[in-house]
Amino acid sequence: MNSDKRFSELIELIYQATLEPEAWALVSEQTGRLLKSSVALFVQDMNSPDFKILSQRNFEQEALERYGQYFYKINPLIPLTFDLPEGAVSSIGGLIPRERIDKTEYYNDWMRPQGLYHSCGTSFRIASGTSMFLTYHRARPLGEYSAETLSFFQSLVPHVRRAATIGKKLDYEKAFSSAGRLALDRIAGAALLLTRSGAVTDMTPEAQRLVQEETIVRVRFGRAEFPSDTDGTLKRHLKTVIDTRAASEFSMVCHKTGQTYSALLTPASEHSYWLGSPEVLLILRTPQSPAPSAVEAFRARFMLSRAESRLLEALVGGATLAGYAEENSLSRNTVKTQLQSIFAKTGTSRQADLIRLAMRASLA
Repeated sequence: MNSDKRFSELIELIYQATLEPEAWALVSEQTGRLLKSSVALFVQDMNSPDFKILSQRNFEQEALERYGQYFYKINPLIPLTFDLPEGAVSSIGGLIPRERIDKTEYYNDWMRPQGLYHSCGTSFRIASGTSMFLTYHRARPLGEYSAETLSFFQSLVPHVRRAATIGKKLDYEKAFSSAGRLALDRIAGAALLLTRSGAVTDMTPEAQRLVQEETIVRVRFGRAEFPSDTDGTLKRHLKTVIDTRAASEFSMVCHKTGQTYSALLTPASEHSYWLGSPEVLLILRTPQSPAPSAVEAFRARFMLSRAESRLLEALVGGATLAGYAEENSLSRNTVKTQLQSIFAKTGTSRQADLIRLAMRASLA
């Protein structure tokens, strides 16, 4: 197999993992064979103990568990990678003198018992507070990774990063959608996705505004803090929602303004592929927050874009595709593409079914 074909097949497999996360195991298997290496692909919440192996090749499960529990904390290579550009590939010999690494607990108690000596890897962010690590290890007789091998590895990194970032984002959108109708009448408020430890994995623009104002919520090192939660009420509710998978509502009073916020915690991604910790959706609203329209609620439920939402509102109001295109100075093909996207997101295939679904939602 020539190198161009091999590279193309790997790229195709990497992007397949965007929609089929299980394909990361195939990415690890194929790249591991090419580099004659054991492989570990994992993500870590940089502000909490959350740590998850996405895929691996030729590692004993017990060794990976020990790495996650202890050895990643003392891995002397990780701090050194922070001085490198994000996504840069480096070998162990390029970061630290070999005689120094040979004396570390990390090498003697984790790498050496597995017969591993050489290693190379990279890391990069795929979401706020979440980084991906891709590492390769192999035995001493196989020799150090050549410049050609490292260059090949580096050429894969932009594609791995893009696929992982999109995959994580899709997981986030699924989490918002899976929050269900219980959250729809509050979606106009500030919304944050939190892990058990309080790490923020994403937030809406309204939540970002509150964070900047540091009134009811602020973020320190990627973790949400609630100055008004002096008695730990929110922490208790967060733990309960994650453990029971049942939504919880309560009130919080802003310590700066005295304003009362209604808070809703609801399960988001029960089995997130990207993080071991389940996520919950926290939605904050004041009594003055405007309730969303039926179209806005429908848009939030099915993750429609603003353009798709405008088209749907027009169709519900009796507009035709041709009339909508002309009125908004759009081509018919653009409008048809938007409609097909709405069909895909809502699970419908005809305008009549789509309008019927939207009408039912407005009456619910």
